[in-house]
Amino acid sequence: MLGEALTIAKTALAALRRPLKAASHKARIWSFRLRTRRPPFAEVKAKEIAYSVLAGDILCAISYRNLDSPHVFIASLRRSSEVDFDPRVYVLEQIGETYKVIWKSDRLYNTIPTAFEVQDVDGDGNREVIFEDQSYGTGGGSRSLMVYSTSNARLFSVTESLNWQDRAGPVSPEIEIIPADAHDMVRVLEAVAKSHGFLQPGKVVDFDSPEFSVQRWHKENGTRTSGIVRLHYYQGHPPCKATVVATLDTGTVLWMSFFKGPLIGYEKLNDRHFVAFSAAWSYNWTKNLAFDGQSLWFGSHCKNGLMSFRLADSRLESYESFQGTALPEVEKLELDDRVLIVNGTLTVPLDALIKGGSLSTKLQVN
Repeated sequence: MLGEALTIAKTALAALRRPLKAASHKARIWSFRLRTRRPPFAEVKAKEIAYSVLAGDILCAISYRNLDSPHVFIASLRRSSEVDFDPRVYVLEQIGETYKVIWKSDRLYNTIPTAFEVQDVDGDGNREVIFEDQSYGTGGGSRSLMVYSTSNARLFSVTESLNWQDRAGPVSPEIEIIPADAHDMVRVLEAVAKSHGFLQPGKVVDFDSPEFSVQRWHKENGTRTSGIVRLHYYQGHPPCKATVVATLDTGTVLWMSFFKGPLIGYEKLNDRHFVAFSAAWSYNWTKNLAFDGQSLWFGSHCKNGLMSFRLADSRLESYESFQGTALPEVEKLELDDRVLIVNGTLTVPLDALIKGGSLSTKLQVN
């Protein structure tokens, strides 16, 4: 009887100890945050210490303490000099009366990160260093939110990247989380990223809106450059905001090509427009036009050969060669008595070209 009572008492005590221990730890964290709500040093002093260890140009320096360490830490954003654009994030830890580098980031793409701060993001009493980086070009870009944990010496990141030169690709960015197996930290990263403007709702694509006419064309036709294509008509003049590269008025239809954009036909009498062709790669925009009475002929930027579109049956054709000779990139295109004049010197009779077969015809024969 006594033994059973002791066992029950021990079990009850152990069950009681766990929540008490958790409550005690939370109280310790709360007390620590209260005592360290101000940084150990002002930024001027933190910059002086960072410079003494790192030299170069110290852009930012934030001193802080962690619950699990008696030392002072300094997060610093540093570049080689005022005329250099090679920023890195450094974390310094106090050792004795001086400081040493315990971590540094890779070189950042952005000249000055849009965010650089220190917070206890996971609520364990140990602060993390938060910073952003981004890199954008004419064809794509990415931005990252990074969180470095001093307590476990790990870097966590959320990256959004988008390749907008891929006209057949998604309109929302691809999300990458590193490391993906840190499940507890992933939830924390999600909250921090959202507070910094990341992980926002993707763009809603309305295929009936002319704003998304290119997306609809690729949804219905893929990345094809030959064969019958599906057309969708939108009322009014095309609203494309890109620069017009080439135009050709063929009477009932005004043809327009746009910089890094599609080839569009505008039916003047019906006041409606449609996408005739959209290259999968935005750099293959249509740059010159000629009309033979039935088919529209055109050349593409950064691409060899000729293409044609016949509105009567919505047929695209691609021609890579003529009489065994590869066709060049078309810089200039003229039509004279059913003879195409390419780049001012190469003459291509339409009847012979069509009889020789387009890329789609050759694919069907093979």
